[in-house]
Amino acid sequence: MGITRLISSLAPYRVLDLSNELGALCPRLFAGLGADVIRIEPPGGHRDRRRGPFAHHAGSDRSLYWLQMNANKRGITLALGTADGRELFQRLLAGADVLIRSSTAENSFASEISLDSIRRDNPRIVITTISPWGATGPRSTEPSGDLVAVAAGGLAYLCGDVDRPPVRPSVDQGFLQAGIQAAVGTLIALTRREATGDGDIVDVSMQEAVVNTLGNARLYYAMQGMISHRAGGGRSFGSSGTRLVYPCADGFIAFYRRPESFVPLAKWLQDEGTPSGIDVEAWSRRSLVGPDAPRVEEVAALDAVIEPFFAL
Repeated sequence: MGITRLISSLAPYRVLDLSNELGALCPRLFAGLGADVIRIEPPGGHRDRRRGPFAHHAGSDRSLYWLQMNANKRGITLALGTADGRELFQRLLAGADVLIRSSTAENSFASEISLDSIRRDNPRIVITTISPWGATGPRSTEPSGDLVAVAAGGLAYLCGDVDRPPVRPSVDQGFLQAGIQAAVGTLIALTRREATGDGDIVDVSMQEAVVNTLGNARLYYAMQGMISHRAGGGRSFGSSGTRLVYPCADGFIAFYRRPESFVPLAKWLQDEGTPSGIDVEAWSRRSLVGPDAPRVEEVAALDAVIEPFFAL
């Protein structure tokens, strides 16, 4: 589906946004793809308005984070604790296709809402709840944050040098991954609604969303009994691995030593007039892991060729 068609297909949908930084990317994606997203704030303004960095100086209208995450949205202030506020919210719900809420201890504004009453009044609505640990389970009521999520989801374990403690990835990957997975789940629920006429509840766990970032690392143990470890600027496969990062003239470059990488690498070297001596056919048959993986001395010989080339 092309991006123009996707935006056109989301234009008829109205989305009510009761998110916070946990999952805020979900309604932002819907707004960017053409949906009518209404950001609902409590009296006094949403606390994310006070999150930096700020443009020029701190202020409720100067948060660059707030401006980015709420672009292309409409906004309204509601006091759910008042009769007028509840009546207005009910009117909004009656015409909404999606309600997105971040269920955290700090977001009492979203937690005041009864999902059963919403489904009773609007059975076609899709309700997406984004929480640290999911709506059910032994840790469902525990607080969490982005750092806790990237650790509990396993991503921090894979980040950093093998001989040093784990490090967190840059930016709020837990919050953002939860928002991406929530957007996907919401689109699936909307597609199902088109077929059945019924709304649904989408339950998103930030920890589980982070697990989705681990790639094949989470499968190696089940398939081959291998446990992946931190590998600095590389990729670990149990006790072996492959380098990914090489210095270049103005920074760094990534090269993944996959079998299919050697034909374009050899052509690049040839185009630049650099003799390589790389046996492209042989390297194209070598596996990254297992008995066919290259020996340490073979990898060192390869790096002796490509390191100075990348550094030019």
